[in-house]
Amino acid sequence: MSATQVVVLGGNDERTDALAAAFDRTVHRAANPADAADAATEAVVVCDGRADWREVVELVGASARVFVLTSGEPTPAVVAEHGATPIHDDDDWDWTATVAAELDTNSDVRVAADESDHFDKLVENAPVPIAVIGPEYTVLRVNDAAADILGYETTDAIEGVNVSEFVHEDSADAAHERLDSVIEGRSVAPPMEMSLRAADGGRVRVLAATSPARVDGVPAARAILPLDEPYETRRELADSREKIEAIHDVAVELETAETTEAVCERTVAAAEEILEFDICVIDSVRDGYFHVEAASEHLPDENVAQSPIEEGGLLGESYRTGETIITHDIAESEIADPQGPYSSALSVPVGTWGAFQAASTESGGFDADDAELAEILLSHASVALERIERERELQRRERAFSALHDATREMAAAKTQDAVVDRAVAAARNTLDIPLSSAYTYEADGDYLRPVTATDEAAATFGEVPELHPGESIAYTAYQDRDVVIHDDLAESDATPRIDGIRSLMVLPLGDFGVLALGSTEPNAFGAVDISAGRVLAANTRTVLERVDRERELIEQRERLDEFASIVAHDLRNPLNHASGFLELARETDDASHLDRVDANLSRMDDLIQDVLTLARQGNVIGDTEPVDLATAARDAWRTASDGDGTLSVAGDVTVSADRERLVELLGNLFENARMHGGDTVTVGTLDDGFFVADDGPGIPEDSRDDVFDHGYSTNSEGTGFGLNIVASIADAHGWTVDVTEGDAGGARFEFRNVTASEA
Repeated sequence: MSATQVVVLGGNDERTDALAAAFDRTVHRAANPADAADAATEAVVVCDGRADWREVVELVGASARVFVLTSGEPTPAVVAEHGATPIHDDDDWDWTATVAAELDTNSDVRVAADESDHFDKLVENAPVPIAVIGPEYTVLRVNDAAADILGYETTDAIEGVNVSEFVHEDSADAAHERLDSVIEGRSVAPPMEMSLRAADGGRVRVLAATSPARVDGVPAARAILPLDEPYETRRELADSREKIEAIHDVAVELETAETTEAVCERTVAAAEEILEFDICVIDSVRDGYFHVEAASEHLPDENVAQSPIEEGGLLGESYRTGETIITHDIAESEIADPQGPYSSALSVPVGTWGAFQAASTESGGFDADDAELAEILLSHASVALERIERERELQRRERAFSALHDATREMAAAKTQDAVVDRAVAAARNTLDIPLSSAYTYEADGDYLRPVTATDEAAATFGEVPELHPGESIAYTAYQDRDVVIHDDLAESDATPRIDGIRSLMVLPLGDFGVLALGSTEPNAFGAVDISAGRVLAANTRTVLERVDRERELIEQRERLDEFASIVAHDLRNPLNHASGFLELARETDDASHLDRVDANLSRMDDLIQDVLTLARQGNVIGDTEPVDLATAARDAWRTASDGDGTLSVAGDVTVSADRERLVELLGNLFENARMHGGDTVTVGTLDDGFFVADDGPGIPEDSRDDVFDHGYSTNSEGTGFGLNIVASIADAHGWTVDVTEGDAGGARFEFRNVTASEA
């Protein structure tokens, strides 16, 4: 099977196609867990709550990410506990967008279920020769120090080869027996003398100390292989062998330690008891400062204070360079920062986590052997500390995604966009523990981001949260580019403009809707879990916002349909009444000419029904606009609305851009309104930016003019209250304004402005 980037297990072709459409990846549908593990190079997405998702995790290992779609079973906590990523599966939002947001972190590494990462770091970084041997005596890992003592330029010539190739024949049986005991019996083997075969065929004498290991889920043996000195120096090395064996015992203890404090305290105690160091301290590094995690009981208080790395003297230099420093005479050192009655020191880095330092009141208190033994001890401590950090990160990830699952359910129940982002900010505050959180929505009128909600902490820090305009904020730029923006330290960034008090910033676009802005007053505040969970929160928020927007559109459509029903009920009544009247006249007078008027009104009713049905299907109040002669439209409306009495006067000649049928309907309703309220003469005239309709009736009192367009408002017992409301709706749909004033004849005058003139 050819290699594929993303694999879908379970589900159907629609899910596979949906995932393929969500982002630019090759997607393959697998038939079973083995097929999925074989094909995936980036991720496996397990659908429909398949019971064999754990098998997928085991088969994939660290080679690809595993996403499990779940609507509650298995629980997000259980999924995260096994090293997979839970993705909420529900019709209310797009799970493909969530998977895409996760993969956009460009992280292809997840927490492995074994200790391979531990041993990789130990093997690669240890200054002493180390090899890891697996089943069938295959060399799985070896460091440069081991390659050097055997005379190989690189480790490639050793890894993957049977260890027998490198063990001298007189040590082969003992080596195999030793490896079997460690790998199968899982017991620690004490140091023993052993002869290895060098690249040139020569013999290399080592002291092999072997302990159990596990690499990529496979039981293995880890062998530390320091060079054996000539026989005459063996007695001098006996103490070192005992110390190495004791350090291995400590390593077993550290592998079961559950807290950073326990690891650091045991390491300091081992340095005092096994290496016989006088004074010891181990510091972690956080936010550019050394923080004492454990120290000898009799260390003076001034030596356990928090201090910046750049002022850390020998300890800071060792941490920055990653090298062990032996200082024979502190007084003569240009780097040392003397504190207390100490004459010599040994400083050892602990990876990127921190550093260890021992001190002695005697000059020359430390030699290369002390440094080597300390490095072995600290390499075990480093592995244990990193394991604990990963376990904490995994636990935090589990809590974060489980809480996000619940928060998303709450968000999905929101009915408005403001309510959705309000709950998203609450989730960022309470779920991701980011106090300085806020949300903005985009306002097209004005082209800016409007602050919708912010946490109490954000409001207290910044006061009134400002609007964000183009070119004035990092968040607006992120919205324009639709890119997630993360700044670990704005004080060290070229990004502008900076935000007073904010050091760390994460801006998460919400599609066309706006952004989530998450900040901290501390630098480097956002870890991998924060960023990953933030992306998922933003993706879920965007999905719910889209659903709310769709529901809003449906509500507006329903309201328009209700309006159409009112229009039909009202505007069909007038031509129907006229048709009935002329039909009665035809019967009474036996004059067939009245039937022409009946036919005209019935045709008008048919046109109106067809137009309204068309508009209802389209969901609009008006249809396409065209150039319409205002005078002609007014006369057509008068013929339908007039009962033969009254006079129409058209002043001026103008062509407007309008839906002709709706314009005739608008004018007809105004004519009917004039007739019902005693107007005899109706005038249609032009304005600079529109037109007016005036009558000579009693007019509309000034205190009632704001109410006449309300649905159902009427002062006539025969009126329905729909006519002027329909007039306002049609005007608004055209983008016109309508105001009521008093006409020259004292009657009502309706002025329509913002009307687009058109050439016929």
